[in-house]
Amino acid sequence: MEPMANESHPTSTYDDTESPLTQVEKAVTDLQCDNALLRQRMDSGFAGVQAQFALTEEKLRREFHDALHALEQRLNAKIEAESHRLESKFSSEIQIVITRMDRLETKLDLLTKWLIGAQVTTMAFVAGIAVQLFLR
Repeated sequence: MEPMANESHPTSTYDDTESPLTQVEKAVTDLQCDNALLRQRMDSGFAGVQAQFALTEEKLRREFHDALHALEQRLNAKIEAESHRLESKFSSEIQIVITRMDRLETKLDLLTKWLIGAQVTTMAFVAGIAVQLFLR
């Protein structure tokens, strides 16, 4: 079969007139250029990824710091509320103890007065007995 008129033979990107060694040298040079371009793209990609990583790290650090600060504020508020609650509870307990102490002091005063009265009565009784015995 003969090739048709509109079909063309595959042509090389390199001239057929060049020596095979020159063609290999050109191919190696082209590959080195492609390799250099790929390295540049890879380096810029890594730089972009590193920059994005740094931004993400900073964002996460900021979020962590903000969350930690918010947690600290909530804990401080809870501690403050608990402190006020305990202070109020202790104040009421102290007031109850003071009231009880006042009642006990009143009872002690009454007991002291009763004992003094009993002593005076006993002394009067003894004096009365002594007078009766003396007068007999």
